[in-house]
Amino acid sequence: MNSGERGVQGAAAANKAASKQARGAFAARLERLKRHCEAGELVAAERLCRQMLETAPGHPRATSMLADVLSSQGRHQEAITTLTSLVELHPDAASAHFQLGAALNAAGRHAEAATRLRRAIELQPRLGGAHSDLGLALDKLGDQAGAIGAYERALSLAPDMAAARANLGAALIKAGKHAGAIAHLRRAAAAYPSAADIHVLLGDALLKTGEEAEALRCYERAVALDPKFSAGWIGLGAASRALGRFAESAKAYERAAAIDPKANEARYGLATVRRGIADDGEIERLRRVTADPASGADERRVAWMAMADKLDERGRFDEAFAAALEGNRLARAWQAAANIRYDHDVVRIGVDALMRVFTPQFFAATRGWGDPSETPVFVVGAFRTGSTLVEQICASHSQVHVIGESHDIPELAAHVHRTAPQMERWTAQMFRGLADRRLERLAARAPGKLRVVDKMLDNIFHLGLIAVLFPRARVIFTHRDGRDAALSVFMRHFAREVAYATDLVDAGRRWRETERMCAYWRRCLPLAMHHVQYETLIGDFEAEARRLIDFLGLAWEPACLEFHKTDRAVRTASVWQVRQPLYGSSVGRWRHYADHLGELCAAIGLDPQAPIGARPTDIG
Repeated sequence: MNSGERGVQGAAAANKAASKQARGAFAARLERLKRHCEAGELVAAERLCRQMLETAPGHPRATSMLADVLSSQGRHQEAITTLTSLVELHPDAASAHFQLGAALNAAGRHAEAATRLRRAIELQPRLGGAHSDLGLALDKLGDQAGAIGAYERALSLAPDMAAARANLGAALIKAGKHAGAIAHLRRAAAAYPSAADIHVLLGDALLKTGEEAEALRCYERAVALDPKFSAGWIGLGAASRALGRFAESAKAYERAAAIDPKANEARYGLATVRRGIADDGEIERLRRVTADPASGADERRVAWMAMADKLDERGRFDEAFAAALEGNRLARAWQAAANIRYDHDVVRIGVDALMRVFTPQFFAATRGWGDPSETPVFVVGAFRTGSTLVEQICASHSQVHVIGESHDIPELAAHVHRTAPQMERWTAQMFRGLADRRLERLAARAPGKLRVVDKMLDNIFHLGLIAVLFPRARVIFTHRDGRDAALSVFMRHFAREVAYATDLVDAGRRWRETERMCAYWRRCLPLAMHHVQYETLIGDFEAEARRLIDFLGLAWEPACLEFHKTDRAVRTASVWQVRQPLYGSSVGRWRHYADHLGELCAAIGLDPQAPIGARPTDIG
């Protein structure tokens, strides 16, 4: 080997040693950077990142960590710019698309985030975090089904991903699948025992499924973890209210309102548990909220509806109606933006279709199908027709269990129409299996009880299927003067998704279709039926209560007369009323608002001067 060759080899060795030393120094910097991030020393971490990128421009790990540091400081646009350059340098790196998608999500750019996350999944289908973040993007975009599917895929790949499990629970709550949410949220709460928001979500799901006592404990845990978390206090107020603990409920709502003056549900919750003690000071406070330019539309909506309630209590009826008009106008604006509309023609056509399908001939052909158990009882009718009072009377009997507004039947009906959309495919075996499984669930929830009452009022539209499933079930129809029922719906603060509640005429037309459906069932439904007229129930309570219990096939128990003392949870808008002794001030309430009811009376087909309890003559 000559001297020239030895020189080349020496230089190569020196370069290799220098490169190794540089790599070692860079690795040491990465370790230092990691320690800065773990310690929350973000300024130092950013400075070190930038120094490293000066030495090694475009280095993937350093670029990625710089983006993380920027995101942690809320500098999302800078993080997005940094990651965009990384993606351009490494277009086939799933991790780069994944991180950019997460940054776009954090910046509220969810449609762009979904695009990047889908690309990450194309490149690396088993990247669980990308599926989870895609679920978040889809959830924010209003695609609940897509979000749920993405979260479920993430968990199939990484079952211990507690954040995805918590997000799945939240998405299931939004979709109304509260029972499914509970299992996921329990596991998320176990993984993150100090996360107050997860305990609140679990409480929300439990509250919706009738497990108020456990929900109460979840909210108590949440506010113990974070006493300044207003959502925890609102949940505590709602659970206490459902359990009839109005003083405790008021304190919780007051605490929430003190923490967050814009906490709408706290303000309205206070109005529901402080009934009968309205004062002008409270009314003026609510009026200030409605007039404050800084108040959001939703805050003003809730304040208007709470003010309508208080003005009504004070006998200031014209002002109360004006307040309800404004509150519902704001609610309809929100509904329109969310594409939520009440289409009365669809409801009317649907009722006509049910009448064509569920005929006496159909019931004769399906006689003997289903399960002959006498356990199921269904309370059906229009909103605000005394159904909660009827339910409370039933619940006061020792042999009755009530399950509130269960989604069991709507979900079962959806299953039937999804799996066997043609009636020709319906079989006795199919219906018997469905009925038996539901009865097993009822038996587990109410062991030893002779009757189980389901008060999902819209089950009136499913009574044809119910008659096939449970041919010995009992049905209780609740009725009330259409003017009082529609007015009460219009004046009440419901979930914003109840589209017809925000328009008085729509509320009346919905009442009319429910009564028309009822009139049809009177003629042909092969089930035991009992009708309760609210005005009659109030006027002769004991006789009507005895008739109701007799219809259930049970011996009379005096406790049914003291329904307001029955210790059970109530989750409907009537929660306060059924905790009070019987009173009749709501009968004929419409007379206070008669000057405002012309269009309503025309819509339901009733003379404005018709006596209390009158019915349109063309309904039957």
